[in-house]
Amino acid sequence: MAYIASNKNQNWLLPLSICDMIPRNHICFLVEDFVESLDFSNFDLIYEGPGHPAYHPRIIMKILIYGMLCKTRSSRNELIVDGVKYRFKCIYTRKNGKKIVSFWNHKIKKKRDAPYYFKERLRMRNKMENPESKKIYSLRKITVEPVYGNLKHNLGFREFLLRSLEKVKTEFNLVCIAHNLQKIWKLKQEIGISC
Repeated sequence: MAYIASNKNQNWLLPLSICDMIPRNHICFLVEDFVESLDFSNFDLIYEGPGHPAYHPRIIMKILIYGMLCKTRSSRNELIVDGVKYRFKCIYTRKNGKKIVSFWNHKIKKKRDAPYYFKERLRMRNKMENPESKKIYSLRKITVEPVYGNLKHNLGFREFLLRSLEKVKTEFNLVCIAHNLQKIWKLKQEIGISC
């Protein structure tokens, strides 16, 4: 399969190379080296055939991982009820203090409201009635929460953009790759190794 040509080492008039514009210890070079080490041969089987050439999966993977590291993600805020898609409209607080998420469908001119984190709160309240669950939950602040804090605050990963369990797993794996590459890059910076 012929992919759209991409040459990151292409020379310009000034500066001579795009690499001259980026510091050598920048995290993008770690992402570049990591993605280049992956095997994308299975994608060649998928993209064989007629049609316009696609961008190579390596390029897409680099963009996705670097985008996650830079907090640059697209968003598709929607609610699907009975096969009808509702687009996110706003979050408001009722007079009783409850936060509500409001969605709107332009085709059928209908609004749907959903309580803010209703299902999650109900499930967690039932779990926390057990003393053993409380003990296990207290360990989160030292094992899991720092990772999720980094993903949410530093990488801007607050929601999944894809639907279906398989796609969500893939998206989360990409976020974890970005998180681990960031840790490797910071460690290399601390001990003085260039990427």
